[in-house]
Amino acid sequence: MSENNSSLKWWQKSWVMWVCLILFMPVGIVLCYVNRERHPHWKVIMVVFGIMFLIGHIPTNSDNISQPTQQTQVGQSRADDKTDQEKYEEWIAWQEAEKEKEEKAELQKKYDDQKKYEEWIAWQKSEDEKNLQLKLKKDRRWKKSDKG
Repeated sequence: MSENNSSLKWWQKSWVMWVCLILFMPVGIVLCYVNRERHPHWKVIMVVFGIMFLIGHIPTNSDNISQPTQQTQVGQSRADDKTDQEKYEEWIAWQEAEKEKEEKAELQKKYDDQKKYEEWIAWQKSEDEKNLQLKLKKDRRWKKSDKG
């Protein structure tokens, strides 16, 4: 029998069929039918289990009983919507606060710029006065030197 077993391809070996029946039933059933002469009684058993498996997945009227649970979930999602709405309102308030901060900072900058400009104007006037006084002094010296 070991000689016969070694001449089989990997997908024809019994252990592959059993692993597939356990892990992935549709492939296992196909492999069971491919190996007809080796496992004839398992074919019938697997067909019965396959039919039972399919019947177990057919929806019944008992699924309608679960609708109140779905309605509860809808109610809960509405509560979640309220929290989402509150989160959105908080985000809007935060955006407005940030915008207000930026406007205040901009006004402060304009104020500071105006203040700096006024300081510069005052400095410029003082420099102009100093230059004028120096020029007058030079003119007086020059006039004195011409007279003298």
